[in-house]
Amino acid sequence: MPQVINNPVTVYKYNELTPEAQDTARMQRGDAMIMDHWWSECHLDYFRETLQALGFVNPNAIEFSYQLLGQGYGLSFTGEYEYCAKATKNLSGYTNNTEILELAAELDRLQHEQPGDCPISVSITRNRLSRESHERSVCITAYDSEGEECDELTEALEDRFRYVMQEFYTILESEYQYLYSEEAMQEYIENESPVFTQDGSEFFQ
Repeated sequence: MPQVINNPVTVYKYNELTPEAQDTARMQRGDAMIMDHWWSECHLDYFRETLQALGFVNPNAIEFSYQLLGQGYGLSFTGEYEYCAKATKNLSGYTNNTEILELAAELDRLQHEQPGDCPISVSITRNRLSRESHERSVCITAYDSEGEECDELTEALEDRFRYVMQEFYTILESEYQYLYSEEAMQEYIENESPVFTQDGSEFFQ
């Protein structure tokens, strides 16, 4: 028969740990939150909602790729955009997202310069030669009001779309850094009252 041996374990509150053990506690807590993926999914949903407001067709088909560490870090997305005259109004509440607001204004300007009434469109696809996730890992192609591929429009818009990708990445990176911060740990302590072993590992009863 296996024996159950109850060895006493000394546990500590976070503020009783050494600075080194507190670092361990923060890192382990951050790692646990990152593995759960909830933290990024809520931001990706927000990005998808923002792109839908801009004029992306079928927001459920928008695909994101991101990498926070290592070579090729960054964020990109793929999808199909069609000019939306209401985009500026739709995005009026997104005052913190300056790049997408500037993109919407540029799209308005370019649409009004078109000879026809049909909307300009943009296709963003994954570069099959790239295994990275940053804004340069996608191909951006713009089409004029006649549905023809247009180098002039592409040149005017591709950097604008990439600036939006960079802005999204900055938001995601900030949340990632927050999850490892002292502020996030204090919030966790307030809500859950965890205890730790001497080395900073969380103790679960």
